[in-house]
Amino acid sequence: MKGRLLLTLVCALVTLSASVLPASAVTPVVVVHTDKPELGPAASTTYLAWFVFFPTAHPYANLWAQPIGSDTPFRVNPSHTSAYTGGIDGSKLVYQLSEPRDAKPDIAMMDLSTCCRDLTSDIVRRTSAY
Repeated sequence: MKGRLLLTLVCALVTLSASVLPASAVTPVVVVHTDKPELGPAASTTYLAWFVFFPTAHPYANLWAQPIGSDTPFRVNPSHTSAYTGGIDGSKLVYQLSEPRDAKPDIAMMDLSTCCRDLTSDIVRRTSAY
């Protein structure tokens, strides 16, 4: 009986230490560092996107993207709009886009490889009844 209990405790300790040690050994790698808070990251194997929120009297956010390995981000959303990251599939970025004081944002797409908004898909408008 004592042998079984001892064996059970040893197995539990080995399992616990094996699962905790690798997690504590991971060191985060900073991929974007500016003087602003980068929020809502999204990535594919080739691109990285994030937004920067500005809590002013009329709050807004700018959406930025860059190829992985590049130090040159570019702004995704047009002037006088606010945008938040969604997701990236390959080079296609799907994101939330709104104009100032617009309570119902739209969903937009951009091909990050060409830095052009996907005009063939248009902006997904608020046409569904939700």
